[in-house]
Amino acid sequence: MLRRREPDVVLELSRRALRKLKGDAAARVAVASSLRVLGRLEEVDREAALAEREPGQIGSIALAIRARILLANGDLARAERMADEALSVSAAEPFALIARAHVWAATRPPEEAARAAEEACQAARNNPFELLDEEVAELEALTARRRAVTG
Repeated sequence: MLRRREPDVVLELSRRALRKLKGDAAARVAVASSLRVLGRLEEVDREAALAEREPGQIGSIALAIRARILLANGDLARAERMADEALSVSAAEPFALIARAHVWAATRPPEEAARAAEEACQAARNNPFELLDEEVAELEALTARRRAVTG
């Protein structure tokens, strides 16, 4: 919640953690996530790229963030490949599933996109360790807009 309301504060706290933890990958992903909320896409890509080779959840989240940046920049083919790569690193990672759902909303038929969105929302709701309420709400709004357009 704070990330959306006071993104500059969250960015500063994340950067402070990154300095204190001397380049910790989880802190780097937090910085990248905060930069994405602020719309600072080039900086996001740079930070996420430094963490994407990490194993498991951290690497998957970094790849998912990069997929969302590629999507925002209109590079749909690379965004889809990056989302797939995020899921290959950690198949059940809710953040990666959310990224794939956003990408599929732009690249796949409505029924596939809806399935991906439902899977992502379910995974996020079932994971008590990740606070993804804002991401789920954003994905649900996207799904509702798409349904309104496609009928």
